[in-house]
Amino acid sequence: MDIYLVGGAVRDEMLGLKGSDRDWVVVGSTPQELESLGYQNVGKDFPVFLHPETREEYALARLERKISPGYKGFVTEHSPHVSLEEDLSRRDLTINAMAKSLDGQLIDPHHGAQDLAQRVLRHVGPAFTEDPVRVLRLARFAARFADFTVAPETLKLCQDMAQGEELQSLVPERVWTESTKALMSDHPSRFFSFLKRANALPILMPEWPLSQMDEGSSQWQQFLTQIDACAKAHLSLEERYCAIFYPLSTTLETESETWSQSASLTSERLRVNTASKELALMMQKLLSQLFPNDQVQGLGQDHFLDLIKAADGFRRPERFASWLRVLSLLLSQEALEPACALARSRLSHVQGLHAAWSRACALDLKALTQRAQEMGLSGTQIGQWIDEQRQKAIQGL
Repeated sequence: MDIYLVGGAVRDEMLGLKGSDRDWVVVGSTPQELESLGYQNVGKDFPVFLHPETREEYALARLERKISPGYKGFVTEHSPHVSLEEDLSRRDLTINAMAKSLDGQLIDPHHGAQDLAQRVLRHVGPAFTEDPVRVLRLARFAARFADFTVAPETLKLCQDMAQGEELQSLVPERVWTESTKALMSDHPSRFFSFLKRANALPILMPEWPLSQMDEGSSQWQQFLTQIDACAKAHLSLEERYCAIFYPLSTTLETESETWSQSASLTSERLRVNTASKELALMMQKLLSQLFPNDQVQGLGQDHFLDLIKAADGFRRPERFASWLRVLSLLLSQEALEPACALARSRLSHVQGLHAAWSRACALDLKALTQRAQEMGLSGTQIGQWIDEQRQKAIQGL
């Protein structure tokens, strides 16, 4: 029985990165032998074991064979006769297809070390096309390793996959899982940029207007800048997802109908978590209310209370604050562009809304309720009186 450190742990060690989970491949063994040594079998589709002490994952060397469409259409073969080289040959990228023996020897049959040194993301072999998830993983690696480029032949392979049926077979949960990892990277723009070049976005996110937009358009380039700005500002996952559905000011008036349902439809397609979906829906709902098409300057203060209540901004202040934070950041980015008078005006208006909401939130609700009761008010009268006090606070009275 021989044991090798494999995959990402080898790659990241060579890059000088720390914190990667360590995965191991066991060659020349059986499930029975590992269990007799105290390893715990936790694999569902193939034998994966937890080390009795470190709890790290140890997998038996295996082969895979494609038998049906989709990323689950594989059968696996594991036996003491499967070699390390055969196991490595089924992996996605050359930089992930390296192994290291317990005595420190590097096993690199696909020249991953060379690609690592040259900062190239390259597929191992033609089996790459059998698993559509690999297109997403490659896009995620492009986002994680910002100084790497995708090999031209690998990009062509992904473009060919986009023309077939494999990408359409991806289950929504897997698309969302890979997307969340990319969104939380330092350069999420590279994830979307690669999927755009691979012609995969119209398949994975067909309801999102920017997926259909030309790669060279100013709107697309602006989106890439803004989503990276969200990462630089360390916004949460929910906030970064919300930012995807911000209709750029340059398209807000002309394409509002196209944007109006994209957050709902995309969120349903990808089955995103509730918090992300709610914030994305707020972006599209509230933005159109705050800046109606016929009011460039936005709603006046006398309408702020209705907007805040429509967003449940008093009962769920954290969510409303997140929406304001995203909107302010994106408008700040737009304000840096040429012909940015509209963005500057809208940013000032959003800042005014934020200040007005903060003043209203500073009121002591318990004290207001008690005061209303002392005045002899009851039921809906109390709520109406509290709204009056909030309106005064919003207007700075």
